[in-house]
Amino acid sequence: IGKFKKGACCYIWQFSYDEKRYYGRTLEDFKQFFDMLCDCIEMPFITYVHNLSYEYQFLRGVFGDKNIDGFYTEARKPLTFRYKNSEWRCTYRLTNSSLAQWGKKIGLEKLDTLDYLELYTPKSELPQEAKDYAERDIKIMYKGLQDYVKEYGNIWNIPLTQTGRPRRDIKKLYHNDINHHFRITDTVPADHNEYKTLRCCYMGGIVFTGVENAGKIIKKPGSYDRASAYPFEMVARPYPSSKFRLSYTDTFDFDLYHYIFYVRFENCKAKTSICCIPSSKMWNKHGQGRYNNGKLLEYNGSFEMFLTEIDLQTYEQFYDFDISYKKVWVATSSLLDIKFVEYVLKLYGDKTILKDIEGRESEYMRGKETLNSCYGMACTSLVFDDTILDGDGIFSTLVKDDAEVDAELAKLKKNIWKNNLSYSMGIYVTAYQRADLLNMVSQIKPSDMCYSDTDSIKVKHPDKYAALFDKENERITSDLRQLADHRGIDFEKFQPEDQKGKKHLIGIWENEGIYERAIFLGAKRYAYEQKDKEGNIKQHIVVAGVPKAAEKN
Repeated sequence: IGKFKKGACCYIWQFSYDEKRYYGRTLEDFKQFFDMLCDCIEMPFITYVHNLSYEYQFLRGVFGDKNIDGFYTEARKPLTFRYKNSEWRCTYRLTNSSLAQWGKKIGLEKLDTLDYLELYTPKSELPQEAKDYAERDIKIMYKGLQDYVKEYGNIWNIPLTQTGRPRRDIKKLYHNDINHHFRITDTVPADHNEYKTLRCCYMGGIVFTGVENAGKIIKKPGSYDRASAYPFEMVARPYPSSKFRLSYTDTFDFDLYHYIFYVRFENCKAKTSICCIPSSKMWNKHGQGRYNNGKLLEYNGSFEMFLTEIDLQTYEQFYDFDISYKKVWVATSSLLDIKFVEYVLKLYGDKTILKDIEGRESEYMRGKETLNSCYGMACTSLVFDDTILDGDGIFSTLVKDDAEVDAELAKLKKNIWKNNLSYSMGIYVTAYQRADLLNMVSQIKPSDMCYSDTDSIKVKHPDKYAALFDKENERITSDLRQLADHRGIDFEKFQPEDQKGKKHLIGIWENEGIYERAIFLGAKRYAYEQKDKEGNIKQHIVVAGVPKAAEKN
């Protein structure tokens, strides 16, 4: 018996043209159908696929690499490509949602009747539930895309990715504001060294499991989530308002300036079981370390890091160490431009007003996604490597050297009208939220800490910590009132009402209820039972990379 090689084959394809739906069993049939469609239409048209990166691997086999003109974000991952007179785009990139999530948002839920363990081939006789499952998928896409066409006027105006809408809005917001463009251009890194330094400082949200409760079945844990955490940080915090320049002083003023440090840590040890230094950001390691899920518990020896003053203050709270400063960069500090702040607050208000209104689920979710995309714009890389597909079907990535990075940065500084948001802003948004999250975690007993992910905390004995979260919410409310007065913004914009007249203050910690039981195994790996609105206990599984449809199996 030969060695088994993993593979996949198409057993059904479905295609919707306007409201007509077409089906076939092999990709060769699909190519014949699509070639005929291209000949009939003649004019350019757009074809949408959900998760184009995945389907592309099959399509290139029947279309032929030489017949495809693609724009690739990385090897085998086209953002879009052209075949004949059709431009292919990805609805997953557009919505940042699975089909199941997208269907739920627009009120046309994906079917769960398909048995994922059943093996089908192009010659298999398909049961009706498999055909219905396939048909529902393209119905979801068709209905969802109709909403986008309605919003943007026609299909050609729909952006390629989810961040396209806020990018267009921000561009319009600052269309004639040359002073804003000059200010943002001043924050563009001067060269590849400065850009790499900023890249080294960037970290996403922090995720960890409480060591003392990992792998245990916890009864009645509680969950607290922060309302629009990243948008809150954008409207409420100061950010670098100039480029970072080398500093030669050993005294720091964290109230007036922002800092980037290149430091050496020696003999670093976590004060409790809560740890937050990511091993992926440790450089020039000399010694031995112990880690919990990629976070440093203890290091006997030395290592180096690039980090902001926000992260440094956080690490001082959770670790004991000796530190020496190798390099320090400093930038001026100010609140974000008020036009951008009011834009974020408007998106937050629009989302809140639409929440739980029957028939407007799609508008609500698009508003929520646009709000969250404001952060995504700020942390988008300034320079991208080139991905090339040659005539033999081989991908290669052309990594830009230092001179090419410098040339790209010079283009950004020259074309000031393209600079709407500062890259350093994206670095600080996540740094602030990590600090806020860990500040709350530091006040929870390690024996009660179950799990934390970016903007949520799950604890044992939640009643014991209700007062803690209430007190923090009072502080947030007071700070936002002062900020509103200082900036001349109506405070009600920070706490818009939903359709029932309930106010939702941005950035507060909300009690998401009690789980009946839960088990936390690690980052993005946990399961829980929770009562639904009817009082029935439902089981939920969260595992990174595993679709929710797998819960039943």
